[in-house]
Amino acid sequence: MKRLQSAIVTLAVLGVFTQQAIQASAPTNVSVTTSVASGPDAVFTLTSQSDLGASQLAWMQGIINQSLDGRDACYVFYTVGDNRLYLSKDATQGDWAGSGTLGSSTLLSNSQCRIDLSTASVTTTATTVAIHIPIHFNFLFNGTQATWMLTGDTNGAIDVAVWQNMGAYTAYTATAPPINFSVSPNVGTGYTQSFSYSITSPLGPKNIKSGVILIHSALDGNAGCYLSWYRSSRQFTLNPQPQAGFTGAQGFAGPGQPVIQSTYCALDLTNTSIDDSGTKLIVKVALTFKPSMNGTKVQYLISYDRAGQVAGWNPMGNWLVGPAPPLGPLQNVSATSNASSGPRAKFTLTATGPTGASSLAWIQGIFNQNADGRDACYFFYSFADSYVYLSKDAASGDWIDSGRLGDSKVLGNTQCRLNLATSTVAIVGTNVALGLDIQFNPIFAGAQPLWMLSGDTNGNIDAAAWQQMTTYTAYPAPTPPVLVSGTPTTGSGLNQIFEYQASSPLGVSELKWGLVLINSAVDGNSGCYLQWYRSSRTLMLIAQPGGFSGASGTPGPGQPIIESNYCKLDLSQSAIDDSGVNFTVRLALMFKASMVGTKNNYQYAVDRSGQVTGFTSMGTWTPTSVSTLSLSPTNGPVGTQVTISGANFGSQQGTSTV
Repeated sequence: MKRLQSAIVTLAVLGVFTQQAIQASAPTNVSVTTSVASGPDAVFTLTSQSDLGASQLAWMQGIINQSLDGRDACYVFYTVGDNRLYLSKDATQGDWAGSGTLGSSTLLSNSQCRIDLSTASVTTTATTVAIHIPIHFNFLFNGTQATWMLTGDTNGAIDVAVWQNMGAYTAYTATAPPINFSVSPNVGTGYTQSFSYSITSPLGPKNIKSGVILIHSALDGNAGCYLSWYRSSRQFTLNPQPQAGFTGAQGFAGPGQPVIQSTYCALDLTNTSIDDSGTKLIVKVALTFKPSMNGTKVQYLISYDRAGQVAGWNPMGNWLVGPAPPLGPLQNVSATSNASSGPRAKFTLTATGPTGASSLAWIQGIFNQNADGRDACYFFYSFADSYVYLSKDAASGDWIDSGRLGDSKVLGNTQCRLNLATSTVAIVGTNVALGLDIQFNPIFAGAQPLWMLSGDTNGNIDAAAWQQMTTYTAYPAPTPPVLVSGTPTTGSGLNQIFEYQASSPLGVSELKWGLVLINSAVDGNSGCYLQWYRSSRTLMLIAQPGGFSGASGTPGPGQPIIESNYCKLDLSQSAIDDSGVNFTVRLALMFKASMVGTKNNYQYAVDRSGQVTGFTSMGTWTPTSVSTLSLSPTNGPVGTQVTISGANFGSQQGTSTV
């Protein structure tokens, strides 16, 4: 198998200099020494020799880098005749960022190093020239770096050894290696596609140096779409593949650049790019595959940082090379599991997009009694970055945590735990199969339906919307919840605070939601009709005929009063408490005139497994009408104090002064 690492470019001679015929009196690279063994600051001494005398020496070059490459290096060139030192730019070798004479006040710098020429010097003997260069290395230049040297004389001769490795130096200890983070899309079908590869490093994207992409059925660079990239220069190379008769092609990414091609693929450099401006390095390649690539291929990636550390070869995704499938519906195809019941199973959710797998954008799933993300095992998968999100208990779509498929991470809420390391995504023909390893917590008992929704890259969703795909039981359902009490059990008045209690064998957190109905019969079309939701602390006056569309809020100090056609609820005096053995909901109610007469006080509760108590009367209550007995005085100018005497004014019974 061809050594894939050989794709990293190395040079025999750098800059504008070319190798000449080697003469008997060729100059010699003598040594490279440093004033200290390691650290960010050191004086490097490069010594050259000529048997014909020091005056025959014309120039010296030095490169401090992982390999013999002037890009992303501390690369210097010294001309003996005018005592001048040049420092190379980051992205190009032999294209100088600046120059100055030794001993001058000039400061030379690039991303790797900084040289203060004011303390630089040169010493000579009869046959040698030694330059002493004070170098400060930037933090990005981490890890052990080789020192390379080349010497030339006035006759055009160079050292017999050409570029010679003279030793190594470590300015900073190497950080953790880079991470091949993701590719988008990681599945799909077609002959033409732009792929975006994301790579991270603890020192940021500019610590990443180069990499290689291989799209092939196996890790073998002799075939397949095989290309290398270099961050700082934005250079791309379709690597040579001699067995296919291809000698290689290269170019730079950017507008107006050509299309280069190999036996297996073409790379459109105009629509290709490298972006190192964010927290991740994004390498985007615009590829067209040739018919010889037909079939399912793996997307492999290897990346290198400045310290020479490697990430890869990592399989980042799949791609089915072939004609795009015909247009079809966006569809939830199926949801299956590898177990019929039990606390843990791998669930496979399969969907298809209008043009196959590549047109899918996301899949969502909810394990719950209904398509409600609260108190649920509710997850969202994004195809763009391979991230899975898990919802909080109390809020639908407010995510508690997230992570990428394959990460050694577990997402968890009260209902379930999702293991990313053992979860997968795969292309199956024109479908995508998302496989999630889920372990349910004991509180999530009873048969739970699995609801599914998928969306495509055009913003469309499955016509079926949220669709129940299957049902799964992790634990047997407990005994149903119990209605403990409702107080007061009897009484009268227009204003009253009621307290209702319920319990469950698994504890109050097993309770999910409930209803309160104060009416002459179990009929929610009239009467004071409310719903509570435990985890989100929500109280709702339920919509009823007669033009009332519902109102809701969270109880607590400073909250408003909400009202229906039959009653008002003062949220500031209401509460939900699940801290004790029993669950308690307190409702501060004010009845309207339409509620006059004796009413039953019904309570109803539902647990996580969908078991219910049924409507149970906890007592009676008689909202009474207001009666006015007298006004005193009966007339007077504006501003006169009036005393109204009567009964059933509400919480302030008797006399009111206005």
